Amino acid sequence: MPRSKALLRLLIYALLFCAGLFIIYLGIDMHRTKVALDERGVVTEGTVVQAWSRSRRTGRRYYFDVRFRTADDRVLTEDIRVSDELYDAHVDEHNAVRVPRVDVRYLPEDVRAVRVVGYDQDARAPLAVGALIALFGSIGGLLTLRKLGRG
Repeated sequence: MPRSKALLRLLIYALLFCAGLFIIYLGIDMHRTKVALDERGVVTEGTVVQAWSRSRRTGRRYYFDVRFRTADDRVLTEDIRVSDELYDAHVDEHNAVRVPRVDVRYLPEDVRAVRVVGYDQDARAPLAVGALIALFGSIGGLLTLRKLGRG
């Protein structure tokens, strides 16, 4: 294998490794937010202003735009990911909101950290995917370095 091709491969593996680490970081951040919401989160009543969904390769994801009032009397509207079941319980087949009331939990020190009570986003998937990508990048990079050392 020509040296320039091997260096390009090494760069690609290094980028994969870094991308894997970044995805792991996102998973850790999701988990920390979940724990903080469980420990210090304030529950308040919210109103679903709008419901919407987005198609992705991995499936459809559902969201509510929820308006709620914080303990310091600020009124905020946040878009929050929800489960399929929660979406179906609040929205009809035409995406019109049937049941607008939901309870939300937010962090007083970071009101953008908010979720609908009853829905927990699982952080295991990004942790596992990130670990696999980082592992692939590191093994590929090490094998490429080994070939470069022999050449």
